[in-house]
Amino acid sequence: MNHVPFALRRVAMGLTGIVVGILAGCESRTKIADIQAISMTHEILAPGETLESRGPVSARYCVDTLRDRGSIGLLDEVTANVQSENNVDFITQATLSRVGGGCFELSGMGQVVVAAPHAPPPQPSVSRTSRPSRGKLKSRIPASTHSRSGGK
Repeated sequence: MNHVPFALRRVAMGLTGIVVGILAGCESRTKIADIQAISMTHEILAPGETLESRGPVSARYCVDTLRDRGSIGLLDEVTANVQSENNVDFITQATLSRVGGGCFELSGMGQVVVAAPHAPPPQPSVSRTSRPSRGKLKSRIPASTHSRSGGK
């Protein structure tokens, strides 16, 4: 390479560095957040509902800068992708990561909502220590307010 001018070698090395940097940037992963549980379709579990694991799930959402204008709910979009692609209701133990090139990935454990089997309603208990009253209830109103004469 002694016959190649120094300036040209420098430019070639610079371009090689840029290409390697771009390729490495496309494959890099940067953790943004750990999330205990997330869902775009359920706010909370109803009484009697439980979660059943469906195993590991993940999906990506890539920002289209030419089409997307203004604020984008990146977490909302990637969560919706995970739920629809894997047919799950919740993602637990989730990790949101940026995976280069404007793409975001959400991975975790997929969960589906399962209703508990209907249990028979609880039977009313009868207390043996309390007795129904057998007479008139005693008045708790002071006698001075029972005056029929209008207060005279």
